[in-house]
Amino acid sequence: MNETGDILFLAANTSRSKAYAQAMEQAELGVSRTLILDKPLDEEGAEFPDVTNFQHEAEVFLPDLNIPLAETAGRICDQVDAIAYTGIKESGIKEYLLRLEPKLLVYSGYGGELVPGELLSLGIPFLHIHSGWLPQFRGSTTVYYSLLTEYRCGVSAILLEPQIDNGPIVARQHYAPPPPGLDVDHLYDNAIRADLLVQVLRDWQEKSVINPLHQNEVDSQTYYVIHPVLKHLTLLSLEKGIIQAKYHEDSGVV
Repeated sequence: MNETGDILFLAANTSRSKAYAQAMEQAELGVSRTLILDKPLDEEGAEFPDVTNFQHEAEVFLPDLNIPLAETAGRICDQVDAIAYTGIKESGIKEYLLRLEPKLLVYSGYGGELVPGELLSLGIPFLHIHSGWLPQFRGSTTVYYSLLTEYRCGVSAILLEPQIDNGPIVARQHYAPPPPGLDVDHLYDNAIRADLLVQVLRDWQEKSVINPLHQNEVDSQTYYVIHPVLKHLTLLSLEKGIIQAKYHEDSGVV
């Protein structure tokens, strides 16, 4: 395992964090330390489907979301801590960060919760992976809007700033739509985020520095939680292979 030095993985106990940890393990990348933000989950006890049949169709590594986060975290770093999580402002995270002073923080928090300015002002870069091509696709559930309008997915790595999805861009990449039948919310969205995260961490391992670009404000738009009907139509189009066919047509792939 190649450790990417002085990196803290701040990980909510979610599918996304599981995907990040497993992708790092699969890429033989380690971090210095993991802090698990532990609270009861809506998905606690859920059984996720086997992804083996999808792996050869997907262009990215697909995680096994049935593996506990703490189990994988223990294989990508020597020290795993956990705190009972009551909110990003109330859980003692600031004191923890001030004590450790990591050079980079991989952030995988709970959805809908913004990192407060008092943490962002500590001088520690918060690396966040957004499932949308920034600055054009800001906001929530942008993976669905991307599939509806461009027949593909976009992922951006940014350093967090107080304004949502507005921080400097570290890296961006487009991905093909998921194969028919693959879960988008828990599996594919998180898998493509994890894939770009691994690329950024490999770059960090080589250079120990991030040189971000500030976002161009032209043609940017903020999207909000997608309407259930639009989401259903998107999933139906994926299931029938319509979006995949449009993607291959636009890409010139026969």
